[in-house]
Amino acid sequence: MKEDAARGTIYLPQEDMKRFGYNEPDLLKSVHNPDFVRLMRFEGARAKELYAQALQNLPAISRPLARPALVMGRIYRVLLKKIEQADYNVFAGRISLTPWEKMRCVGKVLWEEWSK
Repeated sequence: MKEDAARGTIYLPQEDMKRFGYNEPDLLKSVHNPDFVRLMRFEGARAKELYAQALQNLPAISRPLARPALVMGRIYRVLLKKIEQADYNVFAGRISLTPWEKMRCVGKVLWEEWSK
């Protein structure tokens, strides 16, 4: 997020930023405050809801071809959990998954898909 903002790219919806009282200058200065945390909680909940809807709407017949997308979805959900655990302080340093955590995501998806 910090790198994107420095390049002038902001992916957060303006209406959401306004709603939670967080603005572009604060984002560009990497301000982590209660307004930012509330905004990120909202965006995180939205992402979780969209992930759940996507899984629910994926037809069973399409699942084998969608395994790469299922793996990426799992990786993003685990990454979101790490961001939440860091109190959404994405400015303190890059939050990422280790190669082991990524492999665990792959394993879980494959196990779930093949055990059905």
